[in-house]
Amino acid sequence: MKNNHIFLSSKGTHSKSNTSTLNSHFEAINQFHDYTKKVILLLVLLFGSITLILAQTKKDGTPDMRYSSNKQTYGNSYSTTTTTTYTNNNVRYQSGYTNNNGTYVESHYKTTNNNTNWDNFSSKDNYNPYTGSTGSKAKDYTPDAYNYGSGKTIYEGPKGGQYYYNDNGNKVYVPKR
Repeated sequence: MKNNHIFLSSKGTHSKSNTSTLNSHFEAINQFHDYTKKVILLLVLLFGSITLILAQTKKDGTPDMRYSSNKQTYGNSYSTTTTTTYTNNNVRYQSGYTNNNGTYVESHYKTTNNNTNWDNFSSKDNYNPYTGSTGSKAKDYTPDAYNYGSGKTIYEGPKGGQYYYNDNGNKVYVPKR
């Protein structure tokens, strides 16, 4: 019967057949360990990513604005007062109407007035769930607010709104500066 254990011959060398068998076993074990290490690393990264994602949201699924990465992603478009979404969740239905110049405005949903445009659907980077669009108007007190009404005298209304008069003499409201 052949012995598969390592042994030294009388000259101090390993048996060739036993050594090659042993080497193939070690190679298989090393491949298994490499594979196991990769699987463990993948699981750790996956678990860490999930934990990081879940740690940055609140129970209701909205972003937790205490995290700087959320502040960078969502800016200040997230209102921390009474809303649970990125925009003002106090919404009202606006029936269709005809403007003074005869243009018909379709009925739509709009956020209720709250003395800021930071959480309005139309403000830059804010999402409107009713239309699926993202707002583009500058938010109050941002550098973009200075792009509106340049070269015009800016007036302030009794409720704090800022506007200028266009060439037709109509008020054009601008983001607050």
